[in-house]
Amino acid sequence: MSQIQLPSSFNQSITICRFEILKSLKEKRFAGLLAITLGISIFLVLAPEIFGTDIPRSATEYLLTPLGFLFFLLVIVSALFGSSSIVSEFHERTCYSLFVNPITRNTIWFGKFLAAETLAIAIIGIFYGIISVGAFAEYEELPKEIFQSIGFSILTVTMLMSFSFLISSISRGPTSAAVIVFFLFILFLPLMDQILMGIGEIKPWFSPTFSKGIIENSLLDPYPIDITPGELPRGPFDIQRFVPYVDESIMIMISYSVVFSLASLFFFKRREMLQ
Repeated sequence: MSQIQLPSSFNQSITICRFEILKSLKEKRFAGLLAITLGISIFLVLAPEIFGTDIPRSATEYLLTPLGFLFFLLVIVSALFGSSSIVSEFHERTCYSLFVNPITRNTIWFGKFLAAETLAIAIIGIFYGIISVGAFAEYEELPKEIFQSIGFSILTVTMLMSFSFLISSISRGPTSAAVIVFFLFILFLPLMDQILMGIGEIKPWFSPTFSKGIIENSLLDPYPIDITPGELPRGPFDIQRFVPYVDESIMIMISYSVVFSLASLFFFKRREMLQ
């Protein structure tokens, strides 16, 4: 009697990914996030016309303003798609029907992470698409460095998503997990960066919120460098300037992504369904 051939772990992950994407597309949070993305990007494109401000001199300067708001959007995406991915299975008790199937938790985790990443990249693509259309319509050109910026944005959201999955793996509820992600990356870590730079005169090269600066800085040519007081004549506001460097920031974000992902997978595999 022949045995039933089960799908491979990869195929099972793809199936979970497809299911998670379809489920997210039907939920109000995706529609809300899509509306936020469209609203923010279109507003930033039209802001000079709305407020009657001077049009930036180049497409690069034009793109720097909307990219300054991108990190906030990436945190929202990660909090909404990542922080509820794992904890919702325990909070809503759907794990009782999922975990009894012949499928490993590794496969479940990778499928859910791939789905969240796919949705996040889609949101990033929409944002960049709108601001790029606005820049091209105004200047009839786009800086080639924008593709580097897109890559750095995907790397940043991967780091944020891996942390969101870690919080989701240990949290009791999806709301508290989202709040932690928001608080840490919107308030606490940026505040710590400013304290270290402004008071301690310490470059926070190890901070994920400091490293995300390469998203905007990658458009600048030449790339900015650290400047100490007195190094250049800059008028009355001659202060220390720290900038994240590309190679260093990439390694920092990759390291955080790996550590957070492994920790999330560890806690997810050890978590009991009774919780």
